[in-house]
Amino acid sequence: MKKKKQRIKRKKVEEKKELIQLTDLQWRIVVAVEAAVLCILNFVRLFDNSFWGDEGFSIRLMKLGLGAMIKATAEDVHPPFYYMFAKIIYGLFGSHGWVFHLTAFIPYVLILIFSCTLIYNSFGKETAFLFNILASLLDHSKTYIMEVRMYELGALLMLISAYAFLCIMEDKESKKNYVIFVIASLGAAYTHYYCVISVAVFYLALIFLAVRKKLSWKKVILVCLITVIGYMPWFMTMLQTARQVTNDFWLKSAPRFLGSILYLFSADKLFYSFFMFVTTLVLSAAAFIRSKDNFRLLPLLLSSLVTIAFGLIISAVYRPVYLLRYLYPSAIVFCLALCIAVSKTKRKMEYTIILSAITLMVCIPAYINTVKTEKYKDLRCTEACQKVKENIHPGDVVLTNNTFIGWTIFEYYFPDLTCISDVSAGYSDFEEGKNYYLMWKNDISDDEKNWLSGYGFQPEKIMENGSVGETDFQLYRLNKQVQ
Repeated sequence: MKKKKQRIKRKKVEEKKELIQLTDLQWRIVVAVEAAVLCILNFVRLFDNSFWGDEGFSIRLMKLGLGAMIKATAEDVHPPFYYMFAKIIYGLFGSHGWVFHLTAFIPYVLILIFSCTLIYNSFGKETAFLFNILASLLDHSKTYIMEVRMYELGALLMLISAYAFLCIMEDKESKKNYVIFVIASLGAAYTHYYCVISVAVFYLALIFLAVRKKLSWKKVILVCLITVIGYMPWFMTMLQTARQVTNDFWLKSAPRFLGSILYLFSADKLFYSFFMFVTTLVLSAAAFIRSKDNFRLLPLLLSSLVTIAFGLIISAVYRPVYLLRYLYPSAIVFCLALCIAVSKTKRKMEYTIILSAITLMVCIPAYINTVKTEKYKDLRCTEACQKVKENIHPGDVVLTNNTFIGWTIFEYYFPDLTCISDVSAGYSDFEEGKNYYLMWKNDISDDEKNWLSGYGFQPEKIMENGSVGETDFQLYRLNKQVQ
């Protein structure tokens, strides 16, 4: 109680020294308006219909029955929670491009709401204001706010887990904080496997604090036990398929350490990413020196750094199974750590303004380029789909040597047409009476012309540099040669 009174008194003194004099209600309006503007900036990107291969896989799973969906995601070594969430959205709104984007956009909106309410209440206006910008405009944020994958949902659940962890540190007796922590961390673990590593850092921190007699052993053991039991069903499923899938994993090399830490504040200006990373470490260290209570930020920083270390080590020792995008959910927590560290400084408003201004100067031009690029891709995709549908009809057969088109893209854009994937020179299963077309990566080579000629076909290019699902192709009609 005494600490709370001191904190309130210190807050009042700091408010008198603030650079911008506004009431708490006025600041809440400012932060809410900021969040609304950022949300609108990303909302306008919702209405495109251009998806790449992995997004096509997500869309395919949404359309499956629940049992088939869980089996399919287990065989691909992905936890099922995102696909369950996405299936609900698909069931409510139907099969439209913007609906699929909603599966990522809704978690983003919830992140902003979370920031404007609970984060604001706990850490102040500066934390919420800066965090809204980082969660909306950094390169990785822009990508996963729209991408039909699990990363934005993972970021939301990681954020809630980190916040619940901090609440446990603040109020060690509240059962509610432990319950929220377990639910959110389990949700994150059921969303992406690398989130398991990220949330494990919080559990290790709880165990460490219990050893130091800062927390109740009984509560910590119960939290760990419930989490292990809750994850065990999927863990067993994962073990059954992990070895086979990882042995077939397509990745040939893993990212480097420098690239990983720069990704935490992903931007097209590397100096900015490095500056923000160093700033996070410096301000966090300053916060630690200022008060021992600020050591609770350390697990938030380690959550990302341990995830990076795990990905790099397992990729070096076993085989490459680590991509930068796997880091995104924990990167959001790293961004939160920076924002909280800023709020612990004496000149928090000044630092907030400076870091926000620098971020906007770097990210707004990149945002404009992203919008232009997405519109261009969507236009090309629409034109290509129209051209394909004008020329190819049900009963015709399309052959492709493009992995993404054959894997998931074709079935999304042309569900009524037949596609045979992974075709190369030497394919021989041509049927009489069928019309054949090629969706080829590049122009047909002389060897490929000879292969087709051997089966009596003369290729005629009917579309050059088409694009569906962000994948380019050349479209050929195979005409029968005149004898």
